[in-house]
Amino acid sequence: MANQILGNVYIIDVGSADVAFPWNSGTKITAIKCWFDNSSGEAIFTFANTSNVFAKLVHNSVNNEAQNGGISFGEGVPMSEMKVPTLTAATAWVYFV
Repeated sequence: MANQILGNVYIIDVGSADVAFPWNSGTKITAIKCWFDNSSGEAIFTFANTSNVFAKLVHNSVNNEAQNGGISFGEGVPMSEMKVPTLTAATAWVYFV
C-alpha cells in the first residue's frame, strides 16, 4: 500500500523524509493513531521545518507485541504542510477536518 487519503484520514505507511504531504488551506489535524509492527516502531510528524516536531509516537515495548499508539489534539493543529521524516515499522492514520 502507498500513502493515501480516504475521506478525512491520511493513511501513511511510507515515511516522507523531506517531502511534504499536501494539505488544503485551513485543514486541522485532530488525531494521529499508529500501529507499530515491532519494537523498532517510531513515527515522527513535523511541520514544514523538520526540526519543528509536533508529534512523536513510539512502540510501547510491553510484551514486545504489535502495539497501537495515538494522540489527540482537541480543537486541532492548523496545518499547511506536514512532513514525516521518520516512519519505521509502522502505519499511521492522521485524522483531519
